[in-house]
Amino acid sequence: MMEIVIALLFLAKILLALALVFFGSLGVRRGKNYVGDVPDRVGFDPELRRKANKVIIVGGVCAFVLCLPPFLWSFSAALSEEPFPMVGLALLVVYSIVTTSALLYPFERIKKMKNTVNSR
Repeated sequence: MMEIVIALLFLAKILLALALVFFGSLGVRRGKNYVGDVPDRVGFDPELRRKANKVIIVGGVCAFVLCLPPFLWSFSAALSEEPFPMVGLALLVVYSIVTTSALLYPFERIKKMKNTVNSR
């Protein structure tokens, strides 16, 4: 049962990563913002919009790649009859923090783009 819950949590992260790639391809556009809280200057400057879109797509792909192995491992553990090792569970908890950071990194990077623009 625990293996299925872990597999579903990593599946949710995989879907979020794919959503980042999708919304990054739609991008930050003038007047329409598909990715959340984006500074106004990033929304109006074409070069900064291009950089923001690229950061979102790359971050989504990286998060997808990072989430795929633990999803496959926990899903295969759920299908097998062997008990889930506690060391594996502890490693998945730590790795989950890494994958969550990878999902949130593009948004922090875009906020820092605003700070670098304001310092010019």
